[in-house]
Amino acid sequence: MVGRGCGRGRGRGDGRSGRGSGASGQKKKAELKFHTSSGGANKTKYANYTAVKDAAILKMQKTLHDEVIASVREEELVDTEDSKPIRKWSANTDKKAEEQENLQYQDEYKIEFEMWANQCRTFMRVMKRAYAHLYDYCTEAMKRRIEENSKFKKEVLDNPIELLKEIAKAMHLPVRSSYPYEVVAEGLQRIVNMKQYKEENLVQYTERFKLEKSVIKTILGINFLDKFVGVPRFK
Repeated sequence: MVGRGCGRGRGRGDGRSGRGSGASGQKKKAELKFHTSSGGANKTKYANYTAVKDAAILKMQKTLHDEVIASVREEELVDTEDSKPIRKWSANTDKKAEEQENLQYQDEYKIEFEMWANQCRTFMRVMKRAYAHLYDYCTEAMKRRIEENSKFKKEVLDNPIELLKEIAKAMHLPVRSSYPYEVVAEGLQRIVNMKQYKEENLVQYTERFKLEKSVIKTILGINFLDKFVGVPRFK
């Protein structure tokens, strides 16, 4: 009885004022998932590409190597050749001493090279773990879109960098298999007409521009204008 009386009296007024401040009136937090651009009846609010990628990297930093994190963040493999050992050669003028030093350098080089090769193998193995982490951040629709790609098994599977490129395309461009050039046109239109949103700061706008640039680069490549540029002939 007490509950009903409260509900009809002050409770109604309190309920009205509580609509904005209660759980139902709170702003819904965007879900950290890579999602497709197809839309549809799904009303779930998802975070943008950069936010999801940053969240995934933050989680990966707890367990994965720094080189792997750097590769995923920059979407480019770290150059392991920089750390490749270089064989030394003796500069001793005495022939016997030169031979002994070269043998010593050879043994050191073998040990250092094997360590470097092991590090490279470990790096590639951990890159596969990074792929699994990123894949877990995909919605089911995104997973299907990626796996339906004709180059999935050869280029994308177990490759986190190629996976991110495909995710970026899927998040910003709809599927139009019948009209492939429409995807190109839409991508170019998006980047040419880009504007900074009112609620968007300069850093966020720059990140969004870099993402759009990456999508276009993935679609067209870096040498797509070469065939249109003729070399002048001089007499």
